[in-house]
Amino acid sequence: MIRTTVQHAAAAPVWKIRDPYAGGLNAGVESYRFNAALRFARDRRRYPYNLEVVVPFAKVDKAGRPTAEEIDRLAGIEEEVVAVVADRAVLALVHLRVGTVGAEGDQRLVFYTDSQDWTAKLRSQLRGATAVSNLKVYCDSDPDWYIYRDMLGTGLLAGTGLAAIVLIARLRQIRPGRAKEFQF
Repeated sequence: MIRTTVQHAAAAPVWKIRDPYAGGLNAGVESYRFNAALRFARDRRRYPYNLEVVVPFAKVDKAGRPTAEEIDRLAGIEEEVVAVVADRAVLALVHLRVGTVGAEGDQRLVFYTDSQDWTAKLRSQLRGATAVSNLKVYCDSDPDWYIYRDMLGTGLLAGTGLAAIVLIARLRQIRPGRAKEFQF
């Protein structure tokens, strides 16, 4: 069923799972759980800010994947984060990324919101609610929902990871020429 607004899609989510590397050598390295109903929302421009909450894995197996216990912990954290931001943001997707050499694995909760003014104090609120001291919070302008569309493989930059690289470059304030180092 097609939803007409972001709020309708959020109220009746249609969760789908995507592995961008399925069938390849890197299968299982990344996975996305996304609300497919948001693809049909006509008022996405009313939510021009991309809010990311990043929770590093605490327990992983030898391959860098989260253990069953860790997955349960992450599910609890997701519920707590959603409860804190539910009245101000819409959960669009959950991105699990397995750790690699030089980078730890993490879970990224990607929301869209109508304002970034309220996000300044969000990290301390979430740290208190989740008891996770090393979580990170980023909020950046994304009026065309490039991050959502790129992660789904439906955007202009689909499959390139370029939208994520641009976002990382902006968030970490690196020179654009160095953003290539973060391609995945």
